[in-house]
Amino acid sequence: MEFTVKPEPENPNLTREMRGLDQNGEELQTRVVEERPLTIFLNSQEVVTVMTIRDHPKYLALGYLLNERMLLPDDIVTAVDYDEDIETIIVRTKRKTNYEKTLRKKTLTSGCAQGTIFGDMMEH
Repeated sequence: MEFTVKPEPENPNLTREMRGLDQNGEELQTRVVEERPLTIFLNSQEVVTVMTIRDHPKYLALGYLLNERMLLPDDIVTAVDYDEDIETIIVRTKRKTNYEKTLRKKTLTSGCAQGTIFGDMMEH
């Protein structure tokens, strides 16, 4: 099965060079995955900063906003602007959005990642 979106393990922008020791105590140079912050905006409102390896930031932002019910299935996305230098992505929609009230209420979920659910998602 071929996937449209898949990991890119050979992409050098997703890793950084590090020195370490192998199982025998010998020094080695290797590349390791590096998570970096990415701030997601919906129109003009900052929603969240996530830690990610940024292999597909546009799909990550769209998926996150859909999952949090801030982006609706029938919304028309007019642009997705990613700026790697300032670690920001802006999803723009035809529909005006205002999630100020929703963003005030946060629910931390369990697990090592301490996920966050905004608003009253559990009621849906």
